Amino acid sequence: MWREQGLTSPDELRRRFQFDHYELIEPNLWPIPRFKQTEQGEFSELRGRYSGEIGERLPKDWAVRVNSWENREHPIGLMFTRGLLQACGVGNWQGLTGLLYALFDSPGEIDCVLECVTEMALTLVGKVIEEVHLDFAVLSEPIASFSAPVLSPDHYRRFAMPHYRRLVDSLKAKGIENLVVRTWGNSSPLFPLWLDLGINTLWNDHCNSGGVSYPELRRRFGKELRLIGGIDARALLKDKKAIHEAVDRTVPPLLESGGYLPMLDDRVRRDVPFKNYCCYRERLMALVEKG
Repeated sequence: MWREQGLTSPDELRRRFQFDHYELIEPNLWPIPRFKQTEQGEFSELRGRYSGEIGERLPKDWAVRVNSWENREHPIGLMFTRGLLQACGVGNWQGLTGLLYALFDSPGEIDCVLECVTEMALTLVGKVIEEVHLDFAVLSEPIASFSAPVLSPDHYRRFAMPHYRRLVDSLKAKGIENLVVRTWGNSSPLFPLWLDLGINTLWNDHCNSGGVSYPELRRRFGKELRLIGGIDARALLKDKKAIHEAVDRTVPPLLESGGYLPMLDDRVRRDVPFKNYCCYRERLMALVEKG
């Protein structure tokens, strides 16, 4: 679509706008074999699916990648968990319902699953760090709608926190200080728990749709919570005025206080006009260069 609207080639974007390069290692953190939804509720089935050879969870070209990273000039991170829900096999509403019942009816089974997941993740972290110097690590936590998390903070503290604390402590002991939680929607009741764990960076996709304001988070938590994203991507479907307002509402105060990487709170959708994307990037570049 952008070709029809004036984009001459993909290289034009790279010439006109700066893109910071980073890589995220995303190992296979799913149960092997995958947990079918028809089995939901039989959580004992999950335990053995997080064991096995840890090398099978790494990319097939792992050795080639490791070799290519020896003289890199860009940061590399590791996703070390896909979150509490996905670790327990949740993939749809049926699976979520089964898990929520299990939190009350069979909490011991959930504890056993999360213990197996944690042991697998600790082994994985150790394996990766033996071969790659990591600059950051990511906890992916898709646990909320646009209104609230699907678990209460009390349940999250009870089930997730002990296991995440082991992982975070292990990462810190290995010298990884930049710890990112990536979440979606409105997970704000869980933010204090993540800070208590020692996670210091938030990447909240769809935050504006969930009513989460990055400038308000900075006022609430200060620079203790670093921020990635936060610019309302919905503005790119509107006009120049709306785009400038979205960028100006978020970027200047956060750049001024530091600890912030500006970007949209969602990927650029297919129906965003090319001129609107350029308007966004030009406004952002002007503010960043101004400092």
